[in-house]
Amino acid sequence: MIQKDLFAMALGLQGTLWYVADVRFDRDHMRLEIGLDFPPGSRFPHSDSGEHHSTYDCEHRIWWKGGNGVRSVQLTN
Repeated sequence: MIQKDLFAMALGLQGTLWYVADVRFDRDHMRLEIGLDFPPGSRFPHSDSGEHHSTYDCEHRIWWKGGNGVRSVQLTN
């Protein structure tokens, strides 16, 4: 089994548009980085209506869970 497939299964991505694009381990900071993505032009169902809509915010971000909950940092590159 490929490493990306293993993480996709662990994250429950089967049957969704999301896929694991990259997996890296930063040994110096003891941090596992999992990059998720979706194909260009993907349309996602609205949580209330179920209607499919295109994405509008495709900025790359880093999400992590710390002692105070989940945080996001928007990347500039």
